[in-house]
Order: sequence, then structure tokens, then C-alpha cells
Amino acid sequence: ARLQDAAHDCMVLTEKVLEQLVASIAAHLPLILRVADNVAMLDMLLAFSEAARQRSYSRPQLQSRGQLLAIVQGRHPLLEGNLEEPFHPNDTYIDGDCESLHIVTGPNMAGKSTYLKQVALLVVMAQ
Repeated sequence: ARLQDAAHDCMVLTEKVLEQLVASIAAHLPLILRVADNVAMLDMLLAFSEAARQRSYSRPQLQSRGQLLAIVQGRHPLLEGNLEEPFHPNDTYIDGDCESLHIVTGPNMAGKSTYLKQVALLVVMAQ
């Protein structure tokens, strides 16, 4: 009977300690979540800077004149890291001031979608 009473007392004390711990954490939850968000942002920026250093990325030159998109020696950021052979860079020139339509042609599996995704990713990365 004494052993059962001691086990019961131990369970009651454990439950009380856990309730206090949960209450303490809940009281600081907004701060904990803010710290977690900041750590996640730092981790992301560190990963970006490491990838930029390893792959020799350069900061884009943005100019306010016209609506010209000029990508010189653009490389697909996802494929470049996963290919065994070197990725062949592509140039892209799109003048938004001219009313023009650009058509990307080529045989199946020639990289048309890859090229379009590369341009889109580089534009997003430049922002």
C-alpha cells in the first residue's frame, strides 16, 4: 500500500511540474515563435550566401531606364548544383518597350522549359 501511495504521489507531482512547465512556455510563446522565425530567416540567408559564394553568383545591375531584361551568362540555380557536367550559361535579352512576342522553339527535350524556368528564377532572385 505504501508503495502504491508513493507511486501515486510521484505521478501527482510529475503532473503538477509538467503543467507548470506548459504554463510557463505558453506565457512566452509569442517570444519563442519570434525567435524561431528570426533563426529560420538567418538560416535561409546563410544558405543563400553560401550558395552565392560557392557558385560565384553576382549581384544584378538594376537600371531604371526602359524595361530591358538582359541576363548575361545566366545559369539555372537549381540545375547547376545537381549536374555532374558544367551547366552551359545562356544570355537573354527582352525589351519590354517594344511590342514583341518571343517564341522559344526546339525539339523535344532540348531545354525550352528549363530555359524559361531559369529566366523566371533569375528574375525572382534579383528582387
